[in-house]
Amino acid sequence: MAKGYKQLSLKERDRITEMKSEGMSLRAIAKDLGRSPSTLSRELRRNGTPSYRVYLSHRAHER
Repeated sequence: MAKGYKQLSLKERDRITEMKSEGMSLRAIAKDLGRSPSTLSRELRRNGTPSYRVYLSHRAHER
């Protein structure tokens, strides 16, 4: 049976924003949230701005 997938919550996205601004690595953030590093990498790639790669949690959550 295939695994289901669970979207990141707004709370998780806000936490990613906090930890990223503190300079934490993707692997450290993923471990803290209990998520895969590739999940966070995709999230930041999809919802970061191209010029600064700033992650905006509310922008991502509204999608």
